[in-house]
Amino acid sequence: MRTTKGWIFLTLAWILLCMPSISASGYSVAPDRDAKVQTYLEAITREPGNAENHYLLGVRLSDLARDEEAIAALSKAIVLKPDSAKAYLARGGAYRKQRQFDAAMADYDTVIKLEPDWAKPYAGRGALFSTQGKYELAMEEYARGIAINPDEAAIYRQRGLTYAKEGKYELAIADYTKSIELDPDYPYTYYNRGFVYAYLEQYDQAVADCGKFIELEPNDARGYDARGSVYFEQGQYVRAIADFAVAIELNPDNAEYYNDRGKAYALQAEYEQAIMDFTRAIAISPDYETAYINRGIIYDIQNQREMAILDFTKAIALNPYSVRAYNHRGGAYFGQEEYELAIADFTKAIEIRPDNLGAYRLRGMLYCNLEKYELAIDDYSKAIELDPNNAMLYIFRADVYETMGDKDAAAADRQKAEELDGK
Repeated sequence: MRTTKGWIFLTLAWILLCMPSISASGYSVAPDRDAKVQTYLEAITREPGNAENHYLLGVRLSDLARDEEAIAALSKAIVLKPDSAKAYLARGGAYRKQRQFDAAMADYDTVIKLEPDWAKPYAGRGALFSTQGKYELAMEEYARGIAINPDEAAIYRQRGLTYAKEGKYELAIADYTKSIELDPDYPYTYYNRGFVYAYLEQYDQAVADCGKFIELEPNDARGYDARGSVYFEQGQYVRAIADFAVAIELNPDNAEYYNDRGKAYALQAEYEQAIMDFTRAIAISPDYETAYINRGIIYDIQNQREMAILDFTKAIALNPYSVRAYNHRGGAYFGQEEYELAIADFTKAIEIRPDNLGAYRLRGMLYCNLEKYELAIDDYSKAIELDPNNAMLYIFRADVYETMGDKDAAAADRQKAEELDGK
């Protein structure tokens, strides 16, 4: 079945590559795998003066997060039909996602003037305030919209997003569910609710919502990547890899999808496949810090520490505040017995994030190896302060106390470790 699907996508890709970019009377939109985009482009070619076709194309492009192209298409629709409230509404949403806040507000205000009884522009204005972190103002706009039309699904959908941003996840789920009841065929509400379920570790519900999104939008790679990510969190790596593979087939130029699949391969101990995916992610996005770190980790596991250090160093060059990169490079230096370099990296990681438990623990080991026992005690003590119920930390510190000849302190730590193990 996968082979058949692969041939379908290869054939479609070849057709698209052979098609020119379609000019839509003043703006251009590249050919796309998405069937709806293709349908609207063909309609525009036949009837370039039909505002509805430009509007439908703009809405679809915005759904696909192609907002610059969406703005161009919707602007054309407005030129052709200046009183099209729905075109202003859709363009306002695209402007908002592009963080062009003044332009978005102007469009929403125009909608309200054209259609004062519409609730949707208040949903848009609420989302606009929410994007700026102005949650109280957002809630006021949602309330205005609900007062006009309590059955407008878009308001509950946008308010759900705002609740999620505020960390009010149960309220977010309630609003998403209400929105779905009012508009069960709008796919992106399932997508957003699925993310909240995943965050709450309600994975079965998250998988179900991602599945419904995929049912409604089978050619949107984001659904497969989202469901694959949930499977990943559940430890279902084979299923995760399968979903990431479909996401890659649908959107082979998305570096994140390769990185996600690489992580799943890594946890399956399929290290060469993982390296290939991380390398592909880097080829697509040369500044992808996370992919360098992930590839470096695999190189370290394979004892290719020079390669690992190169990747961690590149990640640090891209982000000098990457605690994860310093931690892992420190670990690689530790493995090469370059203790001073390792200590320098763990020290830097601690400077950036003082609650870095792992860095204190590993630096404590290094100090112990260098016979700097007082410094080792300090680091283990700090690690215990951060994680007082970790029995192994007491054992590590006990070993150092014993080496220093402080048998009472060593005995106290070992007793504490036994108490914690017995819980």
